[in-house]
Amino acid sequence: AYTGTLRSYTIRFLDEDGTTVLDEQSVNYGETPTFSGTTPVKSGDSEHSYTFGGWTPAIEPVSGDKDYTAVYTEGTNSYTVTFKDYDGTELKSEVLAYGSVPTAPDAPERDDEVDESGVKHVYTFTGWDPQVDKVTGDAVYTAVYSEKLMYRIFIDDYTKGKATVNGVVSGDYYNIGDVSF
Repeated sequence: AYTGTLRSYTIRFLDEDGTTVLDEQSVNYGETPTFSGTTPVKSGDSEHSYTFGGWTPAIEPVSGDKDYTAVYTEGTNSYTVTFKDYDGTELKSEVLAYGSVPTAPDAPERDDEVDESGVKHVYTFTGWDPQVDKVTGDAVYTAVYSEKLMYRIFIDDYTKGKATVNGVVSGDYYNIGDVSF
């Protein structure tokens, strides 16, 4: 009676570089090898992330020494881009792919304010801080406003009602640089 000995072969599981051995085993002829290590990982960067996708060539029953190489699937990273008003109120938030350019919301408006001394603060939207640019990571853009101080001018001409001098109406607000008498 013939008693045969099964031949065993060296099976190596390599990382994507083809040189880093992740697992090496001796497997009998005709058996299907299985990877016994931890799931391979490939580091990403700010633009791409990678997930393990399997082995190349496809794993098959052993017929000789063989190397299998890890294959990774590349994905483009996405980031959260948020636009906020001057007071922190969220105006818009969205998740965008690396390298895309966010679309800012319509220019926000800020209510004028009158302080305790009676000076009116008039605000005009001027843009975003920082300047809107391609997505390279999570980003927060904050509305920026210019401020103009307006002063209430009173003209005493001892008449009843509002007095007007050179187009300046008593009791209305004006930017001092815009008024001449």
